[in-house]
Amino acid sequence: GAGRDHAPVQAALGWLARNAPAQQLDDNPGFPADDPLAWNKGMLYYYHLARARALRAAGLEALEGQAPWAPPLCEWLLGRQGRDGSWRNDNPLMGEDQPELATALAMLTMQELLPATEKGEK
Repeated sequence: GAGRDHAPVQAALGWLARNAPAQQLDDNPGFPADDPLAWNKGMLYYYHLARARALRAAGLEALEGQAPWAPPLCEWLLGRQGRDGSWRNDNPLMGEDQPELATALAMLTMQELLPATEKGEK
């Protein structure tokens, strides 16, 4: 893949730094907060997986001027886990209200939060 110095990667990381604070986890910043359909709430697990993968691939523990991104995301995920071990989104727009989908996305995101040594990477 493209390195961190590649112009589109720099643009994406800049957008995340401007629009996606590490502590803002209850909204997808790619959608307006005042959207009547609440799309900003409808793709939370997918958004968090994509963001975690991008930041992990870039080798960034924190975006410029922000706190580390992984600890608050881990806490957010664990706080949303149901008593039965599953996850679900209250917003049904993208199917994340189905525990099968939300749980798969949450578990994949948790994998991105593991230190590289625990994932067997060198």
